[in-house]
Amino acid sequence: MAANNDPDSPLDTNGVAKLCGCSPSHIRNLVRLKRFPAPAKLGALPRWDRKVVLAFIAANTGRARESGPTGDRAGVVVEVRG
Repeated sequence: MAANNDPDSPLDTNGVAKLCGCSPSHIRNLVRLKRFPAPAKLGALPRWDRKVVLAFIAANTGRARESGPTGDRAGVVVEVRG
């Protein structure tokens, strides 16, 4: 998925990983383990609502906030409490 400045556009796995500061495979593993919000499916393509991802990060790290022109926050690592 190309870089998108629209905060309402859905995120693909790579976009979620970039926002969270981890790898796409880590996001897929967390979803599989039910430790990260499941994506909606657009056909066969997984997509997340940016607001859901930011809320998850805030609830699990306390460090999520919009920054930069795309809203991406590089360096936020998702550390799931459990």
